[in-house]
Amino acid sequence: MAGFLYFIPGGETVNQETVDEVGLTDALANTKWSVRHATAGPAGEAGCVLVPKSIAVEGKTPWLGYKPATQEWTEANGGKFWCGIEKENPYTTEDLLKPEAIEGHSVKLGDGKEWIIPKARIFPIGTMLPESLVLGPEGEVIREVIPRFSKYSKKAERIWKFWQWENKWIEEEQEPMSDTEAFQLGSEIMSLNYMISKWGISDNKLFGTDNMLTVLKAFVDIPTLIEASLEYEEAELKKKDVNTPKLNKSNSGTAEKSKSTIQPMQI
Repeated sequence: MAGFLYFIPGGETVNQETVDEVGLTDALANTKWSVRHATAGPAGEAGCVLVPKSIAVEGKTPWLGYKPATQEWTEANGGKFWCGIEKENPYTTEDLLKPEAIEGHSVKLGDGKEWIIPKARIFPIGTMLPESLVLGPEGEVIREVIPRFSKYSKKAERIWKFWQWENKWIEEEQEPMSDTEAFQLGSEIMSLNYMISKWGISDNKLFGTDNMLTVLKAFVDIPTLIEASLEYEEAELKKKDVNTPKLNKSNSGTAEKSKSTIQPMQI
């Protein structure tokens, strides 16, 4: 088993600027990688093979170099780079795990594997995103999301408000969420914990109509909220059952069944 390889055409080396230009910023953020120049690549032109280093105990790093007999390559981002795999060593989620992965919910995606979707917010309040501890105006300690994670806080707010509006928790109308926006959000969310780009997600058909919303809801901790709601409803039903008077055998008529006033949430 091994992770992904990347081939970037042109140039004799790769730096952070190159990574940003070809569209691999999020996929390779907070990772270490090795580079080797190759005289020929998947399209026949020279370039560099880049391999992110797996840090997981069970993770494996692919062989560094271009070897078409044992590799399979797919063009990405209009040819700005190519994504490769080792034919005999398909990826695992452990291979792609980033250092300091963020705690989250496990979601099964289109490849049948379980992926950890990080929680940008947690029920009832808070976040799992890394935060700085700084002093406020009165000397009190307050938390601030680390700048490089701030964009994810904004995306979480977008998803959370949209879910509230769809479930009629708020009246403020929200912009409809298209498949394109959902896919982009999901891809950026995945790149928090894994060395994978949106093109890698597409190539492996990880997202579908059966799991896209599940990924987004996991990001804002909706599963915990749903679980808490169901537990509350169950407790209310038990409370009503205890408080309902029981009829003596001599009484005529039937007792009216207890009804829950808690409306189930849309999942």
